[in-house]
Amino acid sequence: MGEIIMDENQNKANVDTLTQAMDYQGGMQPVYIGRATPGTAKSAAGWQIQKLTYSGNHVTDVQWASGTAKYDKVWDSRESYTYS
Repeated sequence: MGEIIMDENQNKANVDTLTQAMDYQGGMQPVYIGRATPGTAKSAAGWQIQKLTYSGNHVTDVQWASGTAKYDKVWDSRESYTYS
């Protein structure tokens, strides 16, 4: 059994069953990766968002939206967050 997380609405979910979204920014490698409990709209708060930085084909840095791994972000606003 995978890790259990709790979103901002106190909903529990198994990490293995989270919904995922990816934004490739027109390339072959994902730049943004989002995770949320199933049923969370991309326009709603409840997403955990990572930004990946690459050197060639290798990930060199993984940063979190607003510097936190909380499930409180909006996927549709991913480009507006500060990442650290």
